[in-house]
Amino acid sequence: MDSLNKLHPKLASAICSIKQKIIEGWSIAIGLSGKDSFVTVHCAIEALKQVADDGHPVAPMSIYTIDTSIDNFEILDFMLDVHQAINEYASNHHLPIQTEVLKPHLMTRPMVQYLGRGLLLRTAQNQHKGRQCTSVWKIKVLEDHLRALEKKLGTSRVLSSSGVRDAESSIRALNIKKRGESI
Repeated sequence: MDSLNKLHPKLASAICSIKQKIIEGWSIAIGLSGKDSFVTVHCAIEALKQVADDGHPVAPMSIYTIDTSIDNFEILDFMLDVHQAINEYASNHHLPIQTEVLKPHLMTRPMVQYLGRGLLLRTAQNQHKGRQCTSVWKIKVLEDHLRALEKKLGTSRVLSSSGVRDAESSIRALNIKKRGESI
């Protein structure tokens, strides 16, 4: 019995989907931040390992965590331990995995904005188009990282992947289905 037969069907499906993208020459980039992304990272690393073990060429994989500088320090310490474990696993299995902790640009970091520049704390009441902090502290950082990866790898075939659960809410489930994101 192969290892995929021992997995939950959704995990086996995710691993197969990611394997196909890797075989097609895509480099996978995954943000590591919580439960859903941990599962996605696990599936992606397993897919990369299986493709490499089958003798196919594999593009480097990027696993990153974004440190906004206001997240719980215990969580960040744990994430750093996870990055170290991933690096050791990659080294032991000769997998081209790069882990990084990304940070917003200095002038956009929360403490610089709030203490240094005297900006108001961001709340739902003073945000006119959603959560601006997410855009500045995370999305912009990710976009910059993906552009840098494309430049470094010399290709636009960088697939940004994340983990989400449709069980979190009915609205999220509908949006995931509408975008065709579920595996």
